[in-house]
Amino acid sequence: MSRRSGVTLVRLLVIIAALFLAAEAALRIDRYGLSSAALGRWQPRLGWSAIRTLDEHGPWPRPGGSARWALQAGSPEIEYRIDADGFRVAPGAAARRGACRVLAVGDSNVFGYGVRAEEALPAALEALLRERGVDADVRNGGVCASDVAEQRLWLEVAAERASPDVVILVLSPWSLRTDSPEDPTDPTLGEKLARGFIGAVSWPAARSAVVDRARRRLLHVVAPFTHWLPTSDAAWHLRPLLEARPEFELRFKGAATYVEEMVGRVRAKNLTPLLVLVPLDVQTSASRNRLYATERLPYPSWGFVDRDYTQDRRYADDMARLARELGVPLIDVTERLVTHASESYLQNDYHLSAAGHRRVAEEIAAPASDACQQAAVASK
Repeated sequence: MSRRSGVTLVRLLVIIAALFLAAEAALRIDRYGLSSAALGRWQPRLGWSAIRTLDEHGPWPRPGGSARWALQAGSPEIEYRIDADGFRVAPGAAARRGACRVLAVGDSNVFGYGVRAEEALPAALEALLRERGVDADVRNGGVCASDVAEQRLWLEVAAERASPDVVILVLSPWSLRTDSPEDPTDPTLGEKLARGFIGAVSWPAARSAVVDRARRRLLHVVAPFTHWLPTSDAAWHLRPLLEARPEFELRFKGAATYVEEMVGRVRAKNLTPLLVLVPLDVQTSASRNRLYATERLPYPSWGFVDRDYTQDRRYADDMARLARELGVPLIDVTERLVTHASESYLQNDYHLSAAGHRRVAEEIAAPASDACQQAAVASK
């Protein structure tokens, strides 16, 4: 290589480095503003191991656990605190026992991922019940990323620790499936290369905004043209809504078995069960698709199929039928969230916002109040 060629190469590398740094700075300032936080790690560390364990039975609350982190770069940090029984509580909250003890079990829609404990569904419901004159104590038995099979196991322990009068089982399309993402036992060369690439760039992607955005956009563009790129978790959870009716019904039937078992176990303890159905954000407004299609979520969404999910009522119809068969009240909050879709979910996340938790609680308050009164009469 001649001296002139070497100088040209150095200039080119300097220009590329300058553009990279400029893009990095622009992305970080857009998220963090002009603050010292923009100089830190791009992707926040998630302290799941501090608040839950994970084994072959799925996620399990870690009693006494505590952690705090942001949903994504630039988001405020949220504290997650677990009490000695495995229930989420607000920092400094005093233990109390109301006349009506309510246990809410479910996934992140109960736990309140992304919002403070005092803004989550159980706390919002407790406040509304008190406004109605019901002395209630609502325990937060939500477990993030749990499905109905895993919630069935947790319900046994949670009910023993909470000694409830009423049990609210909060279900969603996230939890109404009990299979796992495919992990091929004999991966092809393409699958090996794809997984290798994802693993290789995970470290720099956690530290560089440019690497993270480039990786996610590249995989998002490539995903529709390959059969060997592993589907992202966010897209994988939406697959049931893309299935033909027979496949969907078979999948739902498997999940319904666990729901039926949970209702049966609640009744076996002479407790009152209530069922609640919370829809996916994309089922309330097609505008929510933008978060998935443009990789704006805190989690990768490559493999997402951009279509109108608001017209799919299969989960709602099947849950209504199941509730009738079990003789259990079903509170489907879909219509309420559709009316306020833009405010009911976090702006850059598919989880419920504080306003969304409040609206779900408002839909549950009346039947929960009635259930508390029935429990009081039955105990006399």
